[in-house]
Amino acid sequence: MGNLVAALEDLCQMRNELRPITTAVILGDTERIEALLPESEIRLTSPPRKLSLDQKLQRLAPVVDGEVAGFVVNRDGKLQSIRKVSISLQGDFKLSPLLSHPADRFAIISSVAEALVFTLDPGGNRIQVFSDGGLVCRYFDGGWRADDLNAFHEVLIGACEEKGYDLKSVEKLGRIAIQMSYMHLGALFAVVPRGSDIHDRYEDCLKDLGISITPRPLLELSDMELIKFAKEDGAVIANGSGFLRAFMAYLRPRSYGRLETDPGAGARRITAQRFSADLGCLTLVISEDGGITAFSDGKKLFKL
Repeated sequence: MGNLVAALEDLCQMRNELRPITTAVILGDTERIEALLPESEIRLTSPPRKLSLDQKLQRLAPVVDGEVAGFVVNRDGKLQSIRKVSISLQGDFKLSPLLSHPADRFAIISSVAEALVFTLDPGGNRIQVFSDGGLVCRYFDGGWRADDLNAFHEVLIGACEEKGYDLKSVEKLGRIAIQMSYMHLGALFAVVPRGSDIHDRYEDCLKDLGISITPRPLLELSDMELIKFAKEDGAVIANGSGFLRAFMAYLRPRSYGRLETDPGAGARRITAQRFSADLGCLTLVISEDGGITAFSDGKKLFKL
């Protein structure tokens, strides 16, 4: 186990000349794993010379990229086989609604195979670990951190119940926040009360460009559409009913009393906190370093 973790940490620090390295490793009962995952076209044979686990992963990771195939490692830390992971699994799996593809697929594999699944995400310098159907921790910035998506989800449920927001729409924003965190993309989402007049609380950059948007339910937009909106400078604003109100919006909260801010908080996070205090609304801010912070009424609800 220690050798595997060290090998994956080493991969995190590597950069391919054309793109970051991505891959997937499934650790556990190999018979159970191989009964679930189909054989890959890439098969291991007796190597011409002995290679350590990290050497094998480094040599093969550009081919075994975690999108189609992944490594299977037994509980003794030995590379056993290469199996297909691009499969569709049918069943009533109770996954967090904050998990998106392909994270949901690896979560299911971890549950059905009773295995630990390690993935290097497209950002190229993070490891995600799935166990028992959920994302349990990540490695980034040289250290391991727990990821409690269930706790984050409970916070979003509580905020929706308190403010009467549409839960499915807020869950979608939470899921996209996590996707953007993996992609190293900063963003700011604000969910304002239904019917609130906010025209003087933000600068509409689209209007300045001679563009307007038709209010549309968030649930009718694809995740990638919302990511494209959110990754631009400014905030994405939705109302409590789940309708998109604006994007590329520069928030202009009214001056507010002293707020308890985290040391070193950046401009985006401070703006999100002040806007939530001013409007009495929910905001989600995603930092480019991967952190996600939820504010309500100017108070920090959760930090992931």
